[in-house]
Amino acid sequence: MAPKPPEPEPEPEVEAPPEPQTGSGSFMFPDRSTYTGDWQTNAEGVQMRHGRGVYDDGNKQRYEGEWLDDMMHGRGTFEYASGAKYEGEFAGNKYDGYGTFTFPNGAFYEGNFKDNQFHGSGTFTDAQHVEWKGKFYNGTGPGLSHGSVVAR
Repeated sequence: MAPKPPEPEPEPEVEAPPEPQTGSGSFMFPDRSTYTGDWQTNAEGVQMRHGRGVYDDGNKQRYEGEWLDDMMHGRGTFEYASGAKYEGEFAGNKYDGYGTFTFPNGAFYEGNFKDNQFHGSGTFTDAQHVEWKGKFYNGTGPGLSHGSVVAR
């Protein structure tokens, strides 16, 4: 009787990357800041803010809005400890798109932002309610028209 040929070795199993998991809940970070809202686990197994949620740093700074891959992205509101506030569009943790930034003294800018700066068409209304309209470029407004006083 001839010996049996050896059985072929089974193919090694290729481990598929884990499916992203999603959910909602509350987290406290080591610095005592908190996040309450939607999250997603990425391919490396890291849990990230993703969807709608509220981040509070515990020092009177707070963001409420949309998150994408652990960054402020989409519509949201960021309130600063100083009393300043930005309401509008974010991209990659920066003001980007249309929004309104209100300064602690009551002055405000409404218009387009790029990389956290006034950029594009907008109106700046100073604390005395004088409006400055026009095109802004990287936070400055060369050649703006001004002089209209807005009754409040």
